[in-house]
Amino acid sequence: MQDITQWFLEECDGLFWGELVKPSALTMMDAMKAIQLLDPKMDTGILNNFKSPYMFHPEDPLTPEELCWIMDNMTALEISWYRGATLCQSVYTCLYYHNSYMMDPSFDPRQLTEEGVLLSQILRAYLLLYCKTIDLVYTELSKGNIIEGEDCWLDHYGLPIKVNDDVEAIVEFANEALAWLENVKADSLDAFGDQLINRLVFRRNYLRYLDCAASVDISLEQTLLVMQLTAQDTSPSAIQPSEIIRLGFDPKIPSYLRQNMPLPEFRQPTFKQSWECMINMTEELLHVERLMGTGDWMQWKAFFWGMTLNDRERPPILRSLIQSRFTAFCYDSHQDHRNIDRLANEAILYECGDRNEVVKMLHTLDSMVGGPNMQQLKTWRALISKDIMMDLIMPLRNPPRQRRSLISLSTQWQHRMMMGSRLSSQHEFSPILVSVIEVFRLDCLLEATLSAIGLNLIHFSEEREVWWWISEVAATRTSAPVNSSSFKAIWAQIWTYIGFAMQILLVLVPLPFDDSTLSKPRFALRHKHLLYVTHVPGDSVTDVGLSPKYEKWISQRCQLDRKQGSCGLKEVTKLFSKARESLDGLLMQQSRNLRTVNHIFSLRQALEHNIRLISEIGTERNLMWDLNTNDRKGRWIMLLLATDTVTSNE
Repeated sequence: MQDITQWFLEECDGLFWGELVKPSALTMMDAMKAIQLLDPKMDTGILNNFKSPYMFHPEDPLTPEELCWIMDNMTALEISWYRGATLCQSVYTCLYYHNSYMMDPSFDPRQLTEEGVLLSQILRAYLLLYCKTIDLVYTELSKGNIIEGEDCWLDHYGLPIKVNDDVEAIVEFANEALAWLENVKADSLDAFGDQLINRLVFRRNYLRYLDCAASVDISLEQTLLVMQLTAQDTSPSAIQPSEIIRLGFDPKIPSYLRQNMPLPEFRQPTFKQSWECMINMTEELLHVERLMGTGDWMQWKAFFWGMTLNDRERPPILRSLIQSRFTAFCYDSHQDHRNIDRLANEAILYECGDRNEVVKMLHTLDSMVGGPNMQQLKTWRALISKDIMMDLIMPLRNPPRQRRSLISLSTQWQHRMMMGSRLSSQHEFSPILVSVIEVFRLDCLLEATLSAIGLNLIHFSEEREVWWWISEVAATRTSAPVNSSSFKAIWAQIWTYIGFAMQILLVLVPLPFDDSTLSKPRFALRHKHLLYVTHVPGDSVTDVGLSPKYEKWISQRCQLDRKQGSCGLKEVTKLFSKARESLDGLLMQQSRNLRTVNHIFSLRQALEHNIRLISEIGTERNLMWDLNTNDRKGRWIMLLLATDTVTSNE
């Protein structure tokens, strides 16, 4: 190895702050893999206390209270991993996790009365359940339902994750420990006996669920019900940890393992927060299990869409499990028909006013698909079913990924629509299905644009353009020839009102940002994913559906500017009021299915705030925008302020 010490010292002489020295042979890839010196997250050599000065002894005797604390702390570390921490920051810091086989495995009936021996067997049973749970969770997260690096970290740092013992053997071992615990809890463990039982039962059933999640032949509702009851009956440990149990957790574990990248910020939840997270997960999975038994398209759609309209925490493992169960359900057959085909047909029918025509058309298509030389039609039909399911489970992705996927899916719907137009004229079937596909595409475009606002991707200078595009998409969706009365149609009608109102309001109460520097290249950059459509060679189809056009945007902007005097606040109030009434109708229609729709209530409150303020002030000269509350997640629209209120506050 070449000694570069002297060269390094000479090159560093006179180096300014912020500058770097690098040999010409060092590539950017090498630099990415290098360890950053003097950074404690990567260069563990600068740590004052490289390792713990204490020695961990897994065989140390524990009290029932301490055992509950250990179990809760392990659960909290597991939740930390679900929330985005690395394994070395969370699960690996539990030294019991690495020493699960150091406990005495023998069960001597002569020692059943000895509390210490019993507790060691309970701990070992729990550790085996925990280790196998981490193994199965890791396998589930590796399926690709979630994105590594965005949702979670799967680097195992060279340590084995897999547990060779099968699930049934571990569950049987845990059942034996539970049986003995039931026999002696009243004599020696006091109230902590029930708490130990709750934790063991929850962990056992969680392992069973993970093991069977990919199988649609097994109903897991009873397993989840037991998990829910035991989690709700569990009291998080509140004792101060003793020195013995503190030694079982080493926060310096990351410094012992190789690191190529800085570690993410680590925040361990409290025991109460951890159990609340587990309870929420169980409730969501229980809802899915019940839908798998009786759910139709509307119930599944309301369930998934409800995810986008409330702020409940959904860790990556929960989202992955829901997708695994739903995928298994889709490809299961019922009365010789796959559920995916049934749901796709129900989705199409749900968006149509005249269902008789659509039912006939679908029957015609099914009979044609089975005929000879119909491979293209069969493929098109299968792609539609696949895209409908992709659209349905879109809320299972993280918000930024969800927005990008919605834009991509809208392009796929555009291709399906173009292909359907050609096939309908070629095989002479009703083009109503093409209109339904356009509705699905418009729903994707509307949700993608709203998510851009919720993610704070819109600058104030782009507000008018974005609200124009929302109005275009929502109005086109509302006027679609399918005559839909679905809740997504009502949702589009709401944004038609709000979009027009916001355009008028932004003319009457302009933002303190210059948005006059309009340019076609900038417009094209904003809508780059929607402006270019790939036509099939020889395809004569010219209708590609709604697309953003710069000339139309400029024309409508100029019209609004000229009507500034005539478009008053009364029109804005009228449009906001219509949107509020439609929201109330949506809540009444879907009150049972959408559950806790926090975002709808936030939007309704924002509408009421602006309506009330406009009514009180009465003139746009005394109104301004509240730019200090730009976090619009869940309400999307900006809030108004009275200018005299701002002056008095100053």
